[in-house]
Amino acid sequence: MQSTYPSLKKVIALDIRIVCSAFKSLKAEKGPLIQTTLEQLKVQDLTREEIQKAHQTLADIGISPVVVREINLRHIEEYAAAFPEDFSRDGVAHLRKLLEQFRVVILDATQRITGSYKECGAAYAIDSLSFEEKALGVVTASAGNHGLGVALAAVNQQVLATIVVPKSAPDIKKKNIAALLENALKGSRFIEYGDTFDEAAAYARTLAGTYVSPYNHPNVWLGQAYNFTSAIKELSKMGIDVKDISKIICPVGGGGFVSGVAQAAHHSKREIEIIAVEPQTHAKFSSNPPPESFDQLISVPAGTVALADGTATKQYGNLTYWTLLKLVSDFHQVTNQEIKSSIRFLFQAMAITSEGAGALPLAFLLKPIEEDTHMPPVTDGAKKPVILAYVSGRNIDPDALTKILKENKMNRGQSLF
Repeated sequence: MQSTYPSLKKVIALDIRIVCSAFKSLKAEKGPLIQTTLEQLKVQDLTREEIQKAHQTLADIGISPVVVREINLRHIEEYAAAFPEDFSRDGVAHLRKLLEQFRVVILDATQRITGSYKECGAAYAIDSLSFEEKALGVVTASAGNHGLGVALAAVNQQVLATIVVPKSAPDIKKKNIAALLENALKGSRFIEYGDTFDEAAAYARTLAGTYVSPYNHPNVWLGQAYNFTSAIKELSKMGIDVKDISKIICPVGGGGFVSGVAQAAHHSKREIEIIAVEPQTHAKFSSNPPPESFDQLISVPAGTVALADGTATKQYGNLTYWTLLKLVSDFHQVTNQEIKSSIRFLFQAMAITSEGAGALPLAFLLKPIEEDTHMPPVTDGAKKPVILAYVSGRNIDPDALTKILKENKMNRGQSLF
């Protein structure tokens, strides 16, 4: 299949030598949904028709669209007046400068039933299974939010589900998964295993059933594309057309969210820049631009503490890796302290509760950045280009959120992480 996407900063040629090198380095994943073949490694583009079909399916299922919220000067001025220490510490002044050049719009996925964007990928992946695959029951591993999405889809589609999460997952995610599974088919199971997502995933793949990857399959990406397509109508109500969008800022962990959103966006406007933001604690790319071989990626050391637990994967998926290289313009890292700054601003200025992974895109925008040399200066009366920044999930333990909000007031100089 010929790619429909333009050449970005670094086009990676998927010749047979590179593909074979990546293929040989992978462990086989069990389950009909994610059987990996050499052909799949070479062909990963989603078609416009597939994206439209997924959008309609999820709309019919009742998955709510993202909520669109614009950050304006009023938010920043009120924040500065109410929280002067946070304003100077948390980089909000940099955001104010950015608003001179761009409109910055939050795409909020936290208002869904499970509080996360993962609801879309899980629902569409399970809906796309054959009768025989569903009859086997579904098995998945999750840092938390994907497990919530699978549990909800299992209830709605009456499919037996086994969900494995690491012991380190936030209590709020584990409790909510277990609560949802109480309404699923009898025999559905919630299992805590291992200290990391990767340990939980390795165990889940040994279990009987159809394995539903959190990120490493095109049907998951098609579901995640809904997080972009469902926003288009709401953006138009704000006078924003797709042609006005300059950049989309996404969190990245395993790569499924970016793989879906970026492909949907590029079908609408090829020139949109996709910026992927990952936590410094779990950054898989050692440099920017990224390496040309899957084997050259950094593996995150075991035991690394993550504030952004939802993106705390040791490695990208073998399929998502290639789509990230092809579609992402830039990769950026943010520190735990920058993530906390983002969580504080979202909560105190926008009334949005965000978990660590959900706050990654805004954490990037709060960093001091140079003026965008690709964009001409905005003159009076000219239409500003638009930056879209996702807030992908709200599932943070209440005690952790309280400590982040009060950190420099109660424990000056101390850190949770």
